[in-house]
Order: sequence, then structure tokens, then C-alpha cells
Amino acid sequence: MNIKFNYQVNRTANLFHFISNLTDWHFSTRKNYREKWLKQTSDLTTQENKYLSEISDLFRKYPFGENYWGKIFLVISDDKVWDKAEEKFGEDNQKFKDLSEKFDKRFDLIWEGEENKLLSWKDFLFKTEKDFVNEDLLKDLNILFATVPKVRQQIQVNLLLGGLGGGAGTTDYSIEMELSDVALADVKRVWAVIWHELIHKFWETYEYKNMVRNFSQNIKEDLVKGVPNHIVFKEMVASALFPWGYFRKKYFKTDTDSYIKQILTNVEAKEEKGLPYFRFLSASKMAPLVEEYVKKDMSIDKAFLEKIKLLIV
Repeated sequence: MNIKFNYQVNRTANLFHFISNLTDWHFSTRKNYREKWLKQTSDLTTQENKYLSEISDLFRKYPFGENYWGKIFLVISDDKVWDKAEEKFGEDNQKFKDLSEKFDKRFDLIWEGEENKLLSWKDFLFKTEKDFVNEDLLKDLNILFATVPKVRQQIQVNLLLGGLGGGAGTTDYSIEMELSDVALADVKRVWAVIWHELIHKFWETYEYKNMVRNFSQNIKEDLVKGVPNHIVFKEMVASALFPWGYFRKKYFKTDTDSYIKQILTNVEAKEEKGLPYFRFLSASKMAPLVEEYVKKDMSIDKAFLEKIKLLIV
């Protein structure tokens, strides 16, 4: 198995990302990004809120899945993206283009200060790739998820504003990394998030997802408001490995225990626990079991999921 990457910085992708996170079209939008960007560029006008409402309706029309807007706007280069979007979305593309132009000036206030940071990360990720792509790590993942992914082409890493976050909901060979606010010294943390997204992209097979979905159906109440339970379980499994879990320690030689403890302490008292809490909880508690499975060449099974369930129910 051979993994190679190419890193892309596109203005249109970042404009789409910027506008998407100003809306509330999906539970995964970053509210902290919205707060930060509005603080930098001024409050939204009544008219801009109306435009965002129209954009939200468009986004909900093409949600995550086969027709997701991001499969075009987050991935295709600036010189081709609008033509591809025209082919895919027709009149809705023109409507989005007209609406997005209403936010160009606001976006450029952010972009002028952030583009060079993303370009620096593009160069640095290329230089450090050899230090964080490990054959033993690949073998461990293959055993844990009972699959050897067929990666037939380079993985496109689309670099976006923000930090630190990732996404794997676009094409078969692309992931998104939000990292303009992250210092280059935090390269281990960035690569750990990249691996978290790669797990979602390549190691979560249909059979694995089906097992998690069936298992999670036995839990009747929502673990996290607005997030399906099977998503919570998948995130907790991946988080037991990266970015703060067992493989971060094993392969990146980073002790994350004190950081995880601090995060959990900060949110422990909150009445409503969000998805990040469960991710960190898994990273904190599941390391011994992950180590056992790795040493015994075992694949993640229902017994593994039962252990996660004990943490949260």
C-alpha cells in the first residue's frame, strides 16, 4: 500500500468554506469560525442575513452525499470550478455565484491575511510527509479495520481557513484540512488530524459502517443533540487512534494525557456534552484496549464497541 499526497490552496474553495460557516445549514458548521470572522469584518447586515438564508436553502438541497456542493467547490481548481459547478448544478450554480459575490469584499478582508499562511503549510506538509507516513502504521490500521484499502491515486489535501479541523466528505481521493490559524510548530497535531480523516476516508468500509450503525441502533436516546449515534461511535473509534489517541503516542512520540485531562476537566461540568467531549473521552480511556487489539492482531468488533458504549451510556 502506497500513499502519496498533493496539497491545494484554492480561493474559491475557501470562499465556499467561508460562506458555509457563516450559515447554519448543517450541525458541522463551525460556529467559532463565524464568530471570529464577523468580529474581524463587522456584523452581518439584514440583507446579508437574507442572502445567507437563501444560500442555506441551496446547501440543504445538495447535502453531504453524492450531490454535495463541496465535491465541486472544495476540490476543483479556481480556473475550472465554476464551469464544473454549472455542469453539476445548472441554474442553482448561477444563483449561488450571484449570492456568493455579495460576500466577496468581506471574504477578501480575511483572505488577504490568511492565503500566505496556507501556502506556507502547503510547502511544509510536502517537506514533512516522509516523517508521518509510516508502513507499520498502515499495517496496524489494516488489521484494526480488517481491510487493505486500494489507494489508486494521490490524495488531494484541500487547505482551508481556520484551525484545527478536517473533513472527508468530498471525493474518493480528497480530504479537507482547516489550518491557517495553526503554527507550523504544531505539525504533529496537523498530521494526526490528517490521519483521523484518512481513517474515515479509506479504512471505514461498508461492512464496518454497517456494524457500527446496527450497534448504535440499540441506544434509543441521542448521545449528542443533532448528531446521529452511529456518527458519534465512528468518531469515538477514530479518536481512540488519532488525533489524540493511541497512535499519536505510538507513532508521533507525543504524550497527550495532560492535554486530554485538561480538556475533559473544562467540559465535565457542562450539562450538555458535545461531540468533542466524546472524542476526547475515547482518546483518554480506550488506549489500553487499542494496544491490546494491535498486539493480538485483532480487528475492531462489537466487543470493542461495547467498551466505548460503557463510557457514554
